[in-house]
Amino acid sequence: MAINRVRAADVRLFDRAVLTFGAAVAGGRDLLRSPGALAFVATSGAAISGYGRRRYTGSLAGCDVRMVRLTADVDTVRERLRRRDTGAKLERHLRALDGPASTGVEDFTVTNDRPPVDVATDILARPHWM
Repeated sequence: MAINRVRAADVRLFDRAVLTFGAAVAGGRDLLRSPGALAFVATSGAAISGYGRRRYTGSLAGCDVRMVRLTADVDTVRERLRRRDTGAKLERHLRALDGPASTGVEDFTVTNDRPPVDVATDILARPHWM
């Protein structure tokens, strides 16, 4: 199981859950590849480094993994963060807006300024999964 390659102390609780989920999905990939099956798994999180990308893709060994960076203009991001977060978490996320826009770990970028169904359709179409 790929999650065993990552030291638990180095991974936040959310990341451990995603890695465990990924390993479980990868373990059932024969079922997902059965005739007529079409499966897409989306997780949210930040793979902000090559190490983070390797953790996520390693948990989905044997699967076609694509990392997508969702972008929006800064005002939209600030508005969304203020609706979602408070206190120190909000301040940390707002400060992160001053950092680099990309760390280069994504396969492609999609602008997240449309209805969710349109964004999802764009994500699935880019690697020709649809």
